[in-house]
Amino acid sequence: MNDVSPGRNIPALTGIRGIAALYVITFHYFGHSETGGNFQFFGHGYIAVDLFFVLSGFVMALSYQHMFAGHFSFASYRKFLGRRIARIYPIYFMTTLAALALFYFGVSHSVKWGVASDKIWAVKFLINAALVQAWGIANSINLPAWSLSAEWAAYVLFPILVVPCLFKSAATAWVFAAFSVAVLAAVAIYSGHTTPYGSPATLRTDTYRHGIPVFRCLSEFSLGLIAFRFAGLPWGRFLRSSSFASPVICLTIFVLLWWKQSDLAIVLLFPFLVISLASGAAHIPGRLLSTRPAAYLGNLSYSVYLIHLLVRPLIDFIYQTARAHGVAHGHIIGGVLALVLALILAHFSYHLIEAPGRRMLRTLFEGQARTEAESAPAGEAWESN
Repeated sequence: MNDVSPGRNIPALTGIRGIAALYVITFHYFGHSETGGNFQFFGHGYIAVDLFFVLSGFVMALSYQHMFAGHFSFASYRKFLGRRIARIYPIYFMTTLAALALFYFGVSHSVKWGVASDKIWAVKFLINAALVQAWGIANSINLPAWSLSAEWAAYVLFPILVVPCLFKSAATAWVFAAFSVAVLAAVAIYSGHTTPYGSPATLRTDTYRHGIPVFRCLSEFSLGLIAFRFAGLPWGRFLRSSSFASPVICLTIFVLLWWKQSDLAIVLLFPFLVISLASGAAHIPGRLLSTRPAAYLGNLSYSVYLIHLLVRPLIDFIYQTARAHGVAHGHIIGGVLALVLALILAHFSYHLIEAPGRRMLRTLFEGQARTEAESAPAGEAWESN
Protein backbone atom coordinates (compact mmCIF):
# COMPACT_ATOMS: atom_id res chain seq x y z
CA MET A 1 0.00 0.00 0.00
CA ASN A 2 2.81 2.41 0.83
CA ASP A 3 6.55 2.35 0.35
CA VAL A 4 7.13 4.78 3.22
CA SER A 5 8.57 2.18 5.58
CA PRO A 6 6.99 1.89 9.04
CA GLY A 7 9.37 3.00 11.76
CA ARG A 8 11.55 4.83 9.27
CA ASN A 9 13.34 7.89 10.59
CA ILE A 10 12.41 11.02 8.57
CA PRO A 11 14.52 13.94 9.89
CA ALA A 12 12.68 16.53 7.80
CA LEU A 13 9.44 15.78 9.66
CA THR A 14 11.23 16.38 12.94
CA GLY A 15 12.68 19.63 11.63
CA ILE A 16 9.37 20.99 10.38
CA ARG A 17 7.72 20.63 13.79
CA GLY A 18 10.49 22.76 15.30
CA ILE A 19 9.88 25.52 12.75
CA ALA A 20 6.14 25.24 13.38
CA ALA A 21 6.63 25.57 17.13
CA LEU A 22 8.63 28.76 16.60
CA TYR A 23 5.85 30.08 14.39
CA VAL A 24 3.27 29.53 17.13
CA ILE A 25 5.54 31.41 19.54
CA THR A 26 5.85 34.38 17.18
CA PHE A 27 2.06 34.51 17.06
CA HIS A 28 1.72 34.63 20.83
CA TYR A 29 4.72 36.90 21.40
CA PHE A 30 4.44 39.29 18.44
CA GLY A 31 1.13 38.69 16.66
CA HIS A 32 -0.76 41.30 18.67
CA SER A 33 2.05 43.68 19.56
CA GLU A 34 3.32 46.91 18.11
CA THR A 35 5.31 44.70 15.72
CA GLY A 36 2.27 42.68 14.74
CA GLY A 37 -0.96 44.63 14.56
CA ASN A 38 -2.42 43.77 11.18
CA PHE A 39 0.77 42.06 10.08
CA GLN A 40 -0.78 38.94 8.57
CA PHE A 41 2.35 36.80 8.62
CA PHE A 42 2.66 36.92 12.42
CA GLY A 43 -1.11 36.85 12.79
CA HIS A 44 -1.26 33.52 10.99
CA GLY A 45 1.14 31.87 13.44
CA TYR A 46 -1.65 29.97 15.16
CA ILE A 47 -2.11 27.91 11.99
CA ALA A 48 1.07 25.97 12.76
CA VAL A 49 -1.05 23.95 15.19
CA ASP A 50 -3.02 22.69 12.17
CA LEU A 51 0.25 21.50 10.67
CA PHE A 52 0.89 19.59 13.90
CA PHE A 53 -2.47 17.84 13.56
CA VAL A 54 -1.84 16.82 9.93
CA LEU A 55 1.73 15.78 10.71
CA SER A 56 0.53 13.75 13.68
CA GLY A 57 -1.94 11.78 11.58
CA PHE A 58 0.79 11.01 9.03
CA VAL A 59 3.26 9.89 11.68
CA MET A 60 0.69 7.85 13.61
CA ALA A 61 0.01 5.94 10.38
CA LEU A 62 3.75 5.57 9.81
CA SER A 63 4.40 4.22 13.30
CA TYR A 64 1.22 2.38 14.34
CA GLN A 65 -1.02 1.41 11.43
CA HIS A 66 0.41 -2.10 11.50
CA MET A 67 -1.06 -2.61 14.99
CA PHE A 68 -4.60 -2.35 13.61
CA ALA A 69 -4.21 -3.78 10.10
CA GLY A 70 -6.84 -6.43 9.39
CA HIS A 71 -8.33 -6.67 12.87
CA PHE A 72 -8.94 -4.84 16.13
CA SER A 73 -7.23 -6.02 19.30
CA PHE A 74 -7.82 -4.58 22.77
CA ALA A 75 -4.25 -5.52 23.64
CA SER A 76 -2.93 -3.45 20.72
CA TYR A 77 -5.30 -0.62 21.62
CA ARG A 78 -4.08 -0.54 25.22
CA LYS A 79 -0.48 -0.64 24.02
CA PHE A 80 -1.11 2.21 21.58
CA LEU A 81 -2.81 4.43 24.17
CA GLY A 82 -0.13 3.60 26.72
CA ARG A 83 2.58 4.76 24.35
CA ARG A 84 0.64 7.96 23.59
CA ILE A 85 0.28 8.70 27.30
CA ALA A 86 3.96 8.03 27.85
CA ARG A 87 4.80 10.36 24.98
CA ILE A 88 2.68 13.37 25.90
CA TYR A 89 1.79 13.21 29.57
CA PRO A 90 4.90 13.88 31.73
CA ILE A 91 5.68 17.39 30.46
CA TYR A 92 1.97 18.11 29.96
CA PHE A 93 1.21 17.40 33.62
CA MET A 94 4.19 19.39 34.90
CA THR A 95 3.41 22.45 32.77
CA THR A 96 -0.24 22.28 33.84
CA LEU A 97 0.86 22.40 37.46
CA ALA A 98 3.23 25.27 36.66
CA ALA A 99 0.45 27.25 34.93
CA LEU A 100 -1.84 26.69 37.91
CA ALA A 101 0.87 27.90 40.30
CA LEU A 102 1.57 31.02 38.21
CA PHE A 103 -2.11 31.88 38.14
CA TYR A 104 -2.54 31.23 41.86
CA PHE A 105 0.34 33.55 42.75
CA GLY A 106 -0.89 36.25 40.38
CA VAL A 107 1.99 36.00 37.92
CA SER A 108 -0.27 35.08 35.00
CA HIS A 109 -3.92 35.91 34.48
CA SER A 110 -4.33 34.26 31.11
CA VAL A 111 -6.41 31.43 32.60
CA LYS A 112 -10.08 32.39 32.73
CA TRP A 113 -11.56 30.43 35.60
CA GLY A 114 -15.00 32.01 35.48
CA VAL A 115 -15.74 31.35 39.17
CA ALA A 116 -13.10 32.10 41.82
CA SER A 117 -13.75 29.02 43.90
CA ASP A 118 -11.27 26.47 45.19
CA LYS A 119 -13.82 23.77 44.44
CA ILE A 120 -14.11 24.88 40.82
CA TRP A 121 -10.33 25.04 40.52
CA ALA A 122 -10.07 21.46 41.73
CA VAL A 123 -12.72 20.26 39.29
CA LYS A 124 -11.07 22.01 36.37
CA PHE A 125 -7.69 20.60 37.34
CA LEU A 126 -9.13 17.07 37.34
CA ILE A 127 -10.72 17.70 33.95
CA ASN A 128 -7.38 18.93 32.61
CA ALA A 129 -5.56 16.00 34.20
CA ALA A 130 -7.86 13.66 32.26
CA LEU A 131 -7.02 15.54 29.01
CA VAL A 132 -10.69 15.98 28.10
CA GLN A 133 -11.10 19.73 28.65
CA ALA A 134 -11.29 20.67 24.95
CA TRP A 135 -14.14 18.20 24.42
CA GLY A 136 -16.62 20.98 25.15
CA ILE A 137 -15.99 20.86 28.91
CA ALA A 138 -13.55 23.51 30.17
CA ASN A 139 -10.62 25.80 29.39
CA SER A 140 -7.09 24.47 29.49
CA ILE A 141 -5.14 25.58 32.55
CA ASN A 142 -2.06 25.88 30.36
CA LEU A 143 -3.69 27.45 27.32
CA PRO A 144 -1.67 25.76 24.53
CA ALA A 145 -2.69 22.38 25.93
CA TRP A 146 -6.14 22.66 24.33
CA SER A 147 -4.58 21.06 21.25
CA LEU A 148 -3.28 18.09 23.25
CA SER A 149 -6.75 17.49 24.61
CA ALA A 150 -8.19 17.65 21.08
CA GLU A 151 -5.55 15.24 19.82
CA TRP A 152 -6.19 12.87 22.68
CA ALA A 153 -9.65 12.42 21.13
CA ALA A 154 -7.94 11.45 17.86
CA TYR A 155 -5.85 8.87 19.71
CA VAL A 156 -8.91 7.41 21.41
CA LEU A 157 -10.65 7.13 18.02
CA PHE A 158 -7.54 6.00 16.13
CA PRO A 159 -8.69 2.38 15.50
CA ILE A 160 -11.89 3.76 13.96
CA LEU A 161 -10.23 6.47 11.88
CA VAL A 162 -7.67 4.15 10.29
CA VAL A 163 -10.38 1.93 8.78
CA PRO A 164 -11.68 4.34 6.09
CA CYS A 165 -8.40 6.22 5.82
CA LEU A 166 -6.00 3.29 5.43
CA PHE A 167 -7.71 -0.08 5.11
CA LYS A 168 -10.74 0.40 2.85
CA SER A 169 -10.74 1.14 -0.87
CA ALA A 170 -9.10 4.22 -2.34
CA ALA A 171 -12.56 5.55 -3.21
CA THR A 172 -13.54 5.30 0.45
CA ALA A 173 -10.43 7.21 1.44
CA TRP A 174 -11.23 9.95 -1.07
CA VAL A 175 -14.80 10.21 0.25
CA PHE A 176 -13.54 10.41 3.82
CA ALA A 177 -11.02 13.07 2.77
CA ALA A 178 -13.85 15.11 1.20
CA PHE A 179 -15.89 14.69 4.37
CA SER A 180 -12.94 15.86 6.48
CA VAL A 181 -12.51 18.93 4.29
CA ALA A 182 -16.23 19.69 4.62
CA VAL A 183 -16.01 19.46 8.41
CA LEU A 184 -12.96 21.72 8.39
CA ALA A 185 -14.79 24.25 6.20
CA ALA A 186 -17.71 24.21 8.64
CA VAL A 187 -15.31 24.83 11.52
CA ALA A 188 -13.77 27.73 9.59
CA ILE A 189 -17.18 29.29 8.99
CA TYR A 190 -18.16 28.87 12.63
CA SER A 191 -14.89 30.21 14.02
CA GLY A 192 -14.85 33.08 11.56
CA HIS A 193 -17.72 34.66 13.49
CA THR A 194 -16.12 34.22 16.91
CA THR A 195 -12.52 35.41 16.47
CA PRO A 196 -10.85 38.84 16.17
CA TYR A 197 -10.30 38.27 12.47
CA GLY A 198 -14.05 38.30 11.79
CA SER A 199 -13.26 36.29 8.66
CA PRO A 200 -15.31 33.34 7.35
CA ALA A 201 -12.05 31.54 6.51
CA THR A 202 -10.19 31.51 9.81
CA LEU A 203 -9.51 28.43 11.91
CA ARG A 204 -8.56 29.96 15.23
CA THR A 205 -10.71 27.75 17.47
CA ASP A 206 -8.84 27.29 20.73
CA THR A 207 -11.99 27.83 22.78
CA TYR A 208 -13.41 24.65 24.28
CA ARG A 209 -17.05 25.52 23.53
CA HIS A 210 -19.09 22.95 21.58
CA GLY A 211 -15.99 20.77 21.26
CA ILE A 212 -14.99 22.69 18.11
CA PRO A 213 -11.23 22.04 18.67
CA VAL A 214 -11.92 18.30 18.54
CA PHE A 215 -13.64 18.57 15.15
CA ARG A 216 -10.79 20.74 13.90
CA CYS A 217 -8.24 18.18 15.04
CA LEU A 218 -10.09 15.06 13.86
CA SER A 219 -10.54 16.40 10.33
CA GLU A 220 -6.88 17.40 10.00
CA PHE A 221 -5.60 14.26 11.72
CA SER A 222 -7.63 12.22 9.23
CA LEU A 223 -6.14 14.18 6.33
CA GLY A 224 -2.72 13.27 7.71
CA LEU A 225 -3.67 9.58 7.79
CA ILE A 226 -4.92 9.74 4.22
CA ALA A 227 -1.78 11.63 3.16
CA PHE A 228 0.29 8.68 4.41
CA ARG A 229 -1.78 6.31 2.30
CA PHE A 230 -1.59 8.48 -0.81
CA ALA A 231 2.16 8.96 -0.39
CA GLY A 232 2.48 5.51 -1.97
CA LEU A 233 0.51 6.42 -5.09
CA PRO A 234 2.32 7.58 -8.25
CA TRP A 235 1.53 11.26 -7.65
CA GLY A 236 2.58 10.87 -4.02
CA ARG A 237 5.89 9.35 -5.06
CA PHE A 238 6.31 12.23 -7.50
CA LEU A 239 5.85 14.77 -4.69
CA ARG A 240 8.47 12.94 -2.63
CA SER A 241 11.03 12.47 -5.40
CA SER A 242 10.66 15.77 -7.27
CA SER A 243 13.32 18.38 -6.61
CA PHE A 244 10.89 21.26 -7.17
CA ALA A 245 7.51 20.05 -5.80
CA SER A 246 8.36 20.68 -2.14
CA PRO A 247 9.94 24.12 -2.78
CA VAL A 248 6.85 25.15 -4.77
CA ILE A 249 4.51 24.00 -2.00
CA CYS A 250 6.60 25.78 0.64
CA LEU A 251 6.70 28.99 -1.40
CA THR A 252 2.94 28.88 -2.00
CA ILE A 253 2.22 28.46 1.70
CA PHE A 254 4.65 31.27 2.55
CA VAL A 255 2.90 33.66 0.14
CA LEU A 256 -0.56 32.71 1.43
CA LEU A 257 0.54 33.43 4.99
CA TRP A 258 0.69 37.12 4.06
CA TRP A 259 -2.93 37.16 2.91
CA LYS A 260 -6.04 37.43 5.04
CA GLN A 261 -8.75 34.77 4.61
CA SER A 262 -6.19 32.25 3.31
CA ASP A 263 -6.30 30.00 6.38
CA LEU A 264 -8.30 27.11 4.96
CA ALA A 265 -6.32 27.05 1.72
CA ILE A 266 -3.08 26.88 3.70
CA VAL A 267 -4.27 23.97 5.80
CA LEU A 268 -5.37 22.04 2.71
CA LEU A 269 -1.80 22.34 1.41
CA PHE A 270 -0.34 20.83 4.58
CA PRO A 271 -0.97 17.16 3.61
CA PHE A 272 0.90 17.74 0.33
CA LEU A 273 3.71 19.47 2.23
CA VAL A 274 4.07 16.51 4.60
CA ILE A 275 4.08 14.02 1.73
CA SER A 276 6.77 16.01 -0.09
CA LEU A 277 8.93 16.09 3.05
CA ALA A 278 8.59 12.33 3.61
CA SER A 279 11.43 11.76 1.15
CA GLY A 280 13.87 13.31 3.64
CA ALA A 281 16.62 15.40 2.02
CA ALA A 282 15.83 14.99 -1.69
CA HIS A 283 15.27 18.74 -2.12
CA ILE A 284 16.28 22.05 -0.55
CA PRO A 285 13.51 22.22 2.12
CA GLY A 286 14.23 18.63 3.10
CA ARG A 287 17.96 19.25 3.38
CA LEU A 288 17.46 22.37 5.50
CA LEU A 289 14.97 20.64 7.79
CA SER A 290 17.25 17.63 8.17
CA THR A 291 20.16 19.62 9.61
CA ARG A 292 21.26 19.10 13.20
CA PRO A 293 19.98 22.50 14.43
CA ALA A 294 16.57 21.82 12.91
CA ALA A 295 16.49 18.34 14.43
CA TYR A 296 17.48 19.75 17.84
CA LEU A 297 14.71 22.32 17.65
CA GLY A 298 12.28 19.60 16.57
CA ASN A 299 13.17 17.49 19.59
CA LEU A 300 12.50 20.46 21.86
CA SER A 301 9.33 21.55 20.07
CA TYR A 302 6.85 19.77 22.31
CA SER A 303 8.40 21.15 25.49
CA VAL A 304 8.84 24.66 24.12
CA TYR A 305 5.24 24.70 22.88
CA LEU A 306 3.91 23.89 26.34
CA ILE A 307 6.34 26.21 28.11
CA HIS A 308 6.27 29.34 25.96
CA LEU A 309 3.13 30.95 27.42
CA LEU A 310 4.36 30.27 30.95
CA VAL A 311 7.17 32.79 30.35
CA ARG A 312 4.90 35.21 28.46
CA PRO A 313 4.60 37.53 31.54
CA LEU A 314 8.29 38.35 31.06
CA ILE A 315 7.38 40.26 27.89
CA ASP A 316 4.90 42.47 29.71
CA PHE A 317 7.35 43.13 32.53
CA ILE A 318 10.15 44.16 30.15
CA TYR A 319 7.76 46.22 28.05
CA GLN A 320 6.48 48.15 31.06
CA THR A 321 9.99 48.62 32.41
CA ALA A 322 11.30 49.84 29.04
CA ARG A 323 8.37 52.17 28.64
CA ALA A 324 8.91 53.67 32.08
CA HIS A 325 12.53 54.42 31.16
CA GLY A 326 11.75 55.72 27.69
CA VAL A 327 13.29 52.75 25.89
CA ALA A 328 11.71 51.96 22.52
CA HIS A 329 10.74 48.52 21.23
CA GLY A 330 10.36 47.03 24.69
CA HIS A 331 7.93 44.42 23.42
CA ILE A 332 10.41 43.18 20.82
CA ILE A 333 13.19 43.01 23.41
CA GLY A 334 10.91 41.18 25.82
CA GLY A 335 9.77 38.77 23.13
CA VAL A 336 13.31 37.85 22.13
CA LEU A 337 14.36 37.33 25.76
CA ALA A 338 11.24 35.28 26.46
CA LEU A 339 11.97 33.11 23.42
CA VAL A 340 15.53 32.48 24.61
CA LEU A 341 14.27 31.63 28.08
CA ALA A 342 11.61 29.29 26.68
CA LEU A 343 14.23 27.43 24.63
CA ILE A 344 16.54 27.09 27.63
CA LEU A 345 13.73 25.79 29.83
CA ALA A 346 12.62 23.43 27.04
CA HIS A 347 16.14 22.01 26.81
CA PHE A 348 16.15 21.11 30.50
CA SER A 349 12.54 19.95 30.58
CA TYR A 350 13.18 17.64 27.63
CA HIS A 351 16.17 15.98 29.28
CA LEU A 352 14.90 16.03 32.88
CA ILE A 353 11.14 15.50 32.48
CA GLU A 354 9.94 14.63 28.99
CA ALA A 355 12.39 11.90 27.95
CA PRO A 356 12.85 10.27 31.41
CA GLY A 357 9.09 10.42 32.05
CA ARG A 358 8.42 8.76 28.71
CA ARG A 359 10.82 5.94 29.50
CA MET A 360 9.37 5.49 32.98
CA LEU A 361 5.78 5.27 31.76
CA ARG A 362 6.70 2.94 28.90
CA THR A 363 8.40 0.65 31.40
CA LEU A 364 5.35 0.86 33.68
CA PHE A 365 2.84 0.12 30.91
CA GLU A 366 4.84 -2.50 29.01
CA GLY A 367 6.70 -4.10 31.88
CA GLN A 368 10.22 -3.84 30.52
CA ALA A 369 13.04 -1.31 30.44
CA ARG A 370 13.50 0.43 27.13
CA THR A 371 16.19 2.58 25.67
CA GLU A 372 15.64 6.16 24.60
CA ALA A 373 15.40 5.09 20.96
CA GLU A 374 12.88 2.36 21.77
CA SER A 375 10.71 4.70 23.80
CA ALA A 376 10.30 6.97 20.78
CA PRO A 377 9.84 4.92 17.59
CA ALA A 378 12.01 5.96 14.67
CA GLY A 379 10.28 8.47 12.46
CA GLU A 380 7.93 9.51 15.23
CA ALA A 381 7.33 13.25 15.02
CA TRP A 382 5.44 15.39 17.50
CA GLU A 383 2.20 13.44 17.89
CA SER A 384 0.57 16.42 19.58
CA ASN A 385 0.42 19.95 18.67
